[in-house]
Amino acid sequence: MNDIERWVNLEGPEPEGIRELMDAGREVPDLTPEQAGRMQRSFLKALAAQRRRRARAQKAKWALAAGLLAAGAAAVVVVALRGATPHDLPGANAAGVLSAMGSSAIVAAARAAADSPSVAPQPSASGSSHRPGATYPRPAWLPR
Repeated sequence: MNDIERWVNLEGPEPEGIRELMDAGREVPDLTPEQAGRMQRSFLKALAAQRRRRARAQKAKWALAAGLLAAGAAAVVVVALRGATPHDLPGANAAGVLSAMGSSAIVAAARAAADSPSVAPQPSASGSSHRPGATYPRPAWLPR
């Protein structure tokens, strides 16, 4: 067993070569004010960059969550409107529901359809009960 192995196994003193390295590591000179300032500035710069990255990631997460929430709410409204007919909505008509929701484009399309002359329905190939050439009155719930 040599001096290094005894020192590693805590059975003897440090060998001469290792003692010189250990002494150099223990005797570190103090930083100059310029070195201390540069070290502090670089640390604060790295810390600020890390905070900016985290803030950007947090904003992206919130934007994604808000987008998914808006898409879900829109899907619920579409499903609710497709499933509800004016007869299902007591005291309300379709125009009132749509305008209350702020769907001005849909309301405008419904008004344009109401202003157009009544068109005769085309008979279907399956032989539906519609009379060919007959015109039907405009529904009362359709806005004027």
